[in-house]
Amino acid sequence: MYYQKSVAIAALLLLAGCQSSTSTDKMRPQASNHQSQGVYEIQFDSALRFNDSMLKLHDQSVRYCDSQSSLEGVKIAWQQGMESWMHLQGQERGPSDALEQNWNIQFWPDKKNTTGRKMVTAIKTKSWDMTSIQSQSVTVQGLGSVEWLLYDGASSMSEGSREDCSLLRAITDSLVDRSNTVLQAWSTNPWAELDTKAWHAEYLALITNQLDYSMKKLSRPLAKIGAPRPYFSESWRAKLRCRT
Repeated sequence: MYYQKSVAIAALLLLAGCQSSTSTDKMRPQASNHQSQGVYEIQFDSALRFNDSMLKLHDQSVRYCDSQSSLEGVKIAWQQGMESWMHLQGQERGPSDALEQNWNIQFWPDKKNTTGRKMVTAIKTKSWDMTSIQSQSVTVQGLGSVEWLLYDGASSMSEGSREDCSLLRAITDSLVDRSNTVLQAWSTNPWAELDTKAWHAEYLALITNQLDYSMKKLSRPLAKIGAPRPYFSESWRAKLRCRT
């Protein structure tokens, strides 16, 4: 049991991306003696950190729009949010309510710069709220759309304007809502009823899926030698780098 838990922790932390130091006691994972408990607690903690980072992103966005903080504060909060999302992105195993939020939170890969084209249209509307943004395409709902507002040359906000603050508030409010759904979904262990054989199969599938996703993040933008595909890169506008 101890060995399996140690291996699970090491493997998932390696594949999940950059580690966040944020911690909170808002919720606690379901307690059990099931052999999946170690992996489940990693997933729960990741969901908790992501929820916390989305709350901070929304708070920083509101403060910026109210002229109480700088754009840099929003950028830092967004970067921290992206880093916390790396622990959960691309998963195909776990509670369905959490997995269903993947595309709403991050539209990637964006093969044809669809986010850019949709956001140019979105900024023409000056009044947004969470309900209206969630009725739109996933390309304008998630972390990529916030990145566009903060970093793209076609966005006036990237130059310090507050003209599109209604859209920023709505998107980050929606991200809080989505992260609440993810956290609630992970409040119970989805594997608690599996027997040993079924859990081992599920655990292997979980690790394989995350390894495959990590490899795709590297291989998709590189493509063939001499023919890179920049829109396949994650966070190419912000040129985000992992923090330690």
